[in-house]
Amino acid sequence: MTTLNAAVAEQLKIFKTEVEKELAKGKKTNVAIMDALKPIITSVLDVVCFDGNGYSEEWKEEAKRRGLDTETSVPEMIKVFTKPESVKMFTQTGVYSEKELEARNEVKWEMYTKKVQIESRVLVRMAINHIIPAVLEYKSRLLKEVALCKEVFGSTDSCTTELELIAKISGYVEDVRVKAAAMKEARKKANAIENEYEKAKAYHEIAEALFALRKPIDKLEEIVDNKSWPLPKYRELLFIS
Repeated sequence: MTTLNAAVAEQLKIFKTEVEKELAKGKKTNVAIMDALKPIITSVLDVVCFDGNGYSEEWKEEAKRRGLDTETSVPEMIKVFTKPESVKMFTQTGVYSEKELEARNEVKWEMYTKKVQIESRVLVRMAINHIIPAVLEYKSRLLKEVALCKEVFGSTDSCTTELELIAKISGYVEDVRVKAAAMKEARKKANAIENEYEKAKAYHEIAEALFALRKPIDKLEEIVDNKSWPLPKYRELLFIS
């Protein structure tokens, strides 16, 4: 909100200057205001007005074409606060000094790092301590079914479904294990970085990896028996009040 207010204040100062120029030409106040507004309105119409889906890939491409910022990395977004034009805006409006902006960025990068660190630790621990054990227990039940089937019928021909599930589970569990281990290793490397900006960038990569780790877990959720799954499934969350 502070940033938005500072931006509005800066634009109002610029607008006031333009209106005063028009007034100096002998125009009436309302005419001067309208004449000062016209170039501002026409300059932004093609830049910010978009009647499509603002959450789509189409808008991302369109925004890029219009010269709008499409950055998705939080550390890079925070860095914008210390760009020359940002510093100029904050200092001229008397909101922050350059040193204050630099200090705030350090704090923001650290906060971002801590939040991603916590999320990463929680997800890895859930995967290793809750999800994988529950999935392996379910897999063990399936293996017993296959063994019993072979004992009774002399072959596993009638256990095609169980065997397919076992193969899928094994693949997804290994995927979870590998990605969880990689995430732990990435955290170790990131934690060794002293510069807050560089550390935040490293943790941004970890944040992106959260989605990759989630994918095989989501697949396992679709396969594993409801009674064996240790957490509420997504469809069940709809009915939790």
